[in-house]
Amino acid sequence: MKGNKLQGQIEDIRALVQAPTSRDLHWNFDVLADNKTALSESSEDIIAALEAVAFYEGENQFMAHDNGRMLIEYLLLLPDDQFAEVETQIAALLAQAEADHWMWEITGLLDRLEATGVKLVYHQTL
Repeated sequence: MKGNKLQGQIEDIRALVQAPTSRDLHWNFDVLADNKTALSESSEDIIAALEAVAFYEGENQFMAHDNGRMLIEYLLLLPDDQFAEVETQIAALLAQAEADHWMWEITGLLDRLEATGVKLVYHQTL
């Protein structure tokens, strides 16, 4: 049963690329979080989904933001070597984000990036 939930969680993450505001997700956070191998293997899917939700504008925008926060929580659980593989992509998303973007509110993410030496700069509209 747990394997089905794990596969379902991974499929939900992949579905966010096409539907950033999906409400049909079954966030069984612990199922993927507790399986470090599956979590590491899913890091590129998580990044792809984060890229889809990060700058979504439209109806139910708050759902995309909520989904994005959950994706970041997964990324924060990655071991240091795995996180290092995606930190550049995360920093690139932040570099595109204005100072009031929801990603700048996730202090755990900012702290983890800064701890690895990533210089964080937000996008400024002139």
